[in-house]
Amino acid sequence: MSLGRAFESGDLNSCADSATAVLESRQEVRVAVLHPVEVYSPTFELPLIAQVRDASTAGLCIATPSPVSLENLAGVGLHLPGARLRLDVAGVWQTQMSMDEAVLTGVKFLRPDPQALSALREWSEACVREVGSFLQQSLSGAGITVEDSLRLAQSTRVRLVPRGRYLYRRGQEQPEHDDAIFFIRQGSVELSLPGRSGPPNVTAQLGPNSMLGGLGCVASMPHFEDAQTTEDTSVLEVSKGAFNYLRIAQPLLAHWLSQVVMSSHLRRVDRIVARVADSN
Repeated sequence: MSLGRAFESGDLNSCADSATAVLESRQEVRVAVLHPVEVYSPTFELPLIAQVRDASTAGLCIATPSPVSLENLAGVGLHLPGARLRLDVAGVWQTQMSMDEAVLTGVKFLRPDPQALSALREWSEACVREVGSFLQQSLSGAGITVEDSLRLAQSTRVRLVPRGRYLYRRGQEQPEHDDAIFFIRQGSVELSLPGRSGPPNVTAQLGPNSMLGGLGCVASMPHFEDAQTTEDTSVLEVSKGAFNYLRIAQPLLAHWLSQVVMSSHLRRVDRIVARVADSN
């Protein structure tokens, strides 16, 4: 994974127009990881404790409560199984998120030594297996293969969404960096339709292993429901940029995933229509 500014920053539209740019931005395996990391900068008296949200042998996506200066980033510290790494880095991109309360920063490693690369590779591969197993369980009803679950795992990132926050709203276009297919790992999400008066009409309560979202990614459509967390919730996301990559690098997997997303939404629409028909 090359954490290029064109892939993860606000310029996703131009990136999506260029197959070469998308492919070059994902040269290394990237996988969802939730792991502590120390961030070093000459402007910090002490290392800043942050969280890794996705990782590869080329760089990290790091979440912090507030922005950090890309120009002043100097290094990161990682405690991995059997290894403690201190790696020189350069900041590449930064995005303020809306559904959670984090600032995401992309960093790339600068000339890591072979021992560090080996430790990073082992860590990434273990995370791919763990995330792939989760995705296979979540999508077992859709008939995903082991191989495809591992491929899909390599396009994921962790998002932590506080209670009461919306993943998306009915009829609203998502910001590019929030438009994603979501898989709930922990917590719960309530889907609802706004009522003309009174409380919203709840259409579904989703828990761990549930999939939601993705209409903007696969069909450039706004969502027809609100999706709001009812407790602090951890999700895996396949972002719009990552889905664009799958369309180019793994077109059969992307086509299959788009069908799963659309089928999931159509089943919910069918249940809503049936409920309305029964009430009349």
